[in-house]
Amino acid sequence: YAAPAPTSYCSSLPNSSGSAGTIQASGSQSLFANTLTLDATNLPALSLGYFIFSESQGFSTGLGGGQGNLCLSGGIFRLSNFIQSSGFTGQINFPVPFNGLPSAASLNAGETWNFQYWFRDAVGGTATSNTTDGVSVTFLP
Repeated sequence: YAAPAPTSYCSSLPNSSGSAGTIQASGSQSLFANTLTLDATNLPALSLGYFIFSESQGFSTGLGGGQGNLCLSGGIFRLSNFIQSSGFTGQINFPVPFNGLPSAASLNAGETWNFQYWFRDAVGGTATSNTTDGVSVTFLP
């Protein structure tokens, strides 16, 4: 069984870096290999945030009253125990912590899950938030 390659979907809006944040998945889609990494780029420098994920794709504007689009729907899980900083480069490379997922989130072989990064931002000096686009990943054993 071969899983389709991770696929980007949805759209993100420009953030204070001047670009729209993007997310990609790299490494193996195998749960056994445990090497899947989420890569978020085009983020504001020194911005904090975390990854969110769901089995369902969706689209709504103004996530949490911020600037970003929510590309997920249904039961949405947060990896808020793993807050990340984009550092001076405006990017994050995050190995998915399969053993540290929320207890109700069960990723199994053959399932497709969708990921997005939600981060702090500022527009005209006013604190807000924004998001990347989404990436869809089908898992292998």
